[in-house]
Amino acid sequence: MLSLPAAALLVATIRLPSDGAAKVTPQLLNFCLFIYITEHVGVLEEDERPWACCNSTVCAKFMPPTCRCLDEVEECAAACKRCEPSGFNPAFHVCNDQYHGDPGPTCAKEERPWTCCDRTVCTKSFPPTCRCLDEVAECAPTCKRCEPFGINPNRHVCNDQYHGDPGPKCGKDDDDDDTSGSPSLAAATQMQLLAAGFSHLVVYPESLDVCVY
Repeated sequence: MLSLPAAALLVATIRLPSDGAAKVTPQLLNFCLFIYITEHVGVLEEDERPWACCNSTVCAKFMPPTCRCLDEVEECAAACKRCEPSGFNPAFHVCNDQYHGDPGPTCAKEERPWTCCDRTVCTKSFPPTCRCLDEVAECAPTCKRCEPFGINPNRHVCNDQYHGDPGPKCGKDDDDDDTSGSPSLAAATQMQLLAAGFSHLVVYPESLDVCVY
């Protein structure tokens, strides 16, 4: 098996087709994400897990695995060396270290910040990290970041994230003018990665299984 730096160099030498057709899949996005975090984040020793617990981990299928925690927190653990503002909400932070070994326990169960949601955006991790894109007149009481949507102060979006099952759909209201459905899983994964700060993610055709930055 190639080392990751060698694999990254191999990726850079592959010639891409000129037709520009790209089929985005969750598997390909996970591959790109793993290459990206391997090349761009700090590496800690096995005895320095940079988080006390994590609900949303991304791990490579190696032994021991190489993991990163995507949780947004108010304050990173003391062991985290690269605690940076979240790309989605600078008031929260993400530890951009990676860790070689057991990612550790999940955090205490949290309350879902919405009672139902028609348009969810979730990562492919288990448990998934989800957000709800619904525009509502009033957020659920459990939502901590209920913010006005766009230029209409009467509509709000809950900008919390939730680790786990996003819950049931609400059902379409008669006066809802939004005819768009929920994003595909691949599109949702890409949106989540972009929100987490992976602004250089570029995906090329699945048949090549490559990505560049």
